[in-house]
Amino acid sequence: MEKSSGGSLDALLTTHLHLIPLDLTDLQVLLSHPARISAAPELSLSSKLVTSQIELAIEAKIIKIQSAGPALYLWYTYWLIAISEEGIGAGMVGFKGKPDAEGAVEFGYGMDERYQNRGFMTEAVQAMIRWAFSHPLCRRISAQTLRTNLPSQRVLFKSGFKIYKETHAAFDWKLDRPAQPTS
Repeated sequence: MEKSSGGSLDALLTTHLHLIPLDLTDLQVLLSHPARISAAPELSLSSKLVTSQIELAIEAKIIKIQSAGPALYLWYTYWLIAISEEGIGAGMVGFKGKPDAEGAVEFGYGMDERYQNRGFMTEAVQAMIRWAFSHPLCRRISAQTLRTNLPSQRVLFKSGFKIYKETHAAFDWKLDRPAQPTS
């Protein structure tokens, strides 16, 4: 994984993906005209990228980003998952805020079903794990999946997450930052 030399300074590159953090303007554009966003003008965006559920989440993220300020926006925004070979923005991943007092953050993700089961989401999640754990204050990442969402569960399992709580409808997952070797 490396930072992009073009476009957003905070974008992450992986083998098959370009993860692009969306700024406030891009999030607002996704709500009104999702065909193009300034963070990735060379990309087509999946027509299934912004559902009515995602619209509500974007609206909440906009409010949180405005309250948190520019220094923390990467912890609050969505990162567009662009599939490099196909030139399409097909999903999003994002944290729900900065690390709390215990160093924990929660994140969520989604991908157009046409691009699922090809390893893209696992690659994106693993890149975001590396990014989050590169920040000293982040010590744990958590996520929640519905019991019925087996593909999402596989992504977390392949990325090293463990179930720590179950309800009748969902699993809560966590991943702790590996211990640093002592000298």
